[in-house]
Amino acid sequence: MIVTAHSTSTADALGYRGQHAISQTASARGIENYRIIGGHMVRLLLLAYPAERAIPRSTVDADAGLGGVELVVPLVDQLQDDGYTKESGNTYTKELDDGEIISIDILVPSDRPQPGLRPVTVPGVGQVDSLSAMSLVMASEPLRLTVHAHLSADEVLEYDVKVPGLDMALLLKAAGWKNRRSPKDIADIATLLEIREAHPELPWTLDARPLRGRRRDAAQALHELENFLGRRTSSTPPPTTVDRPRLRALIKRHIAKPTP
Repeated sequence: MIVTAHSTSTADALGYRGQHAISQTASARGIENYRIIGGHMVRLLLLAYPAERAIPRSTVDADAGLGGVELVVPLVDQLQDDGYTKESGNTYTKELDDGEIISIDILVPSDRPQPGLRPVTVPGVGQVDSLSAMSLVMASEPLRLTVHAHLSADEVLEYDVKVPGLDMALLLKAAGWKNRRSPKDIADIATLLEIREAHPELPWTLDARPLRGRRRDAAQALHELENFLGRRTSSTPPPTTVDRPRLRALIKRHIAKPTP
């Protein structure tokens, strides 16, 4: 599928440059089992499946999900060959001529059943974050996209990327919200559910009963979010762009409630 993106800010442009770098790096090292994840995953899915009521969110960092720890070293070696510098085991950056910074974060599956981010040690690299939900995501069929990213009137990047399917993207974002309670995760969850509402023909496995394993974990997290959105006050309120009642209704409509 071909998608066309138009950068509307410096953050957008840096994000698309990061996506391009991940695509080129994976291709150069023969890495097949990777996905663009994080906020850019959500943006790409929205480009592929427009939803009128979804509100796009800009983010600078481009996140790369890898299918296994063994893929970290070749990816990192190529990034460093291409001028990226290690900021941490997870983060690699490159300064452009205008002083702007491209930032790429790396995430791998965890073989532990516990939810949340867990550091794993990669020889020669250091500690890299892992997430148990990534195991199911990386084992699922990706969506393959050809991106035409218009950064300016004179510059267009063309590259191929893989992103999780819609239900797997929501599963990842639910795990992210469960782990860090970030408003940006709520915004992304709202966008993904608006896509689901607008495109009911897409594959969807989060409304089947009984839910098991990672899908059940995601459903529990999303129904916790639904309860959270019903509170009048919170120390970490959702972004003002999120329609709380609508998001609660979308969770009830599209996410099965796990049985005790």
